[in-house]
Amino acid sequence: MTGNLEVVVHGVKETIAAFEDVKVRVDPATGKALTAAAVPIRKTAEELAVEKIANIGPQWSRFKVGRKRTGVYIAERQKRSSQGSPRPNLSNLLMSRALIPAWQLHEAEALIAVREVIDTLCKEAEAM
Repeated sequence: MTGNLEVVVHGVKETIAAFEDVKVRVDPATGKALTAAAVPIRKTAEELAVEKIANIGPQWSRFKVGRKRTGVYIAERQKRSSQGSPRPNLSNLLMSRALIPAWQLHEAEALIAVREVIDTLCKEAEAM
């Protein structure tokens, strides 16, 4: 499987600038909701890694969901050691055979969850 997944987001620079202007941090409830939206993608990515990548052990097929100040991400849990990896292409394989397909399977439900978080934030802002 080769190819690129292109995601186009409009207004990112303006949104980032707005967050920086007011030094906003995502409140814990919002962060938990965004993290919860990422969990099904993580689980599916782990299953696909075992199914689609030959000779991958359980340690190398795991992903983690992390949270930064204004966002949530999914990344491989195990990083290679300082001695290097016997499989230098493993990150690419995890991305192309597990993480991207997992996102594609859960894209609609993840977008609904994010939309709900944004709607909640907008309602809270209007109430202020």
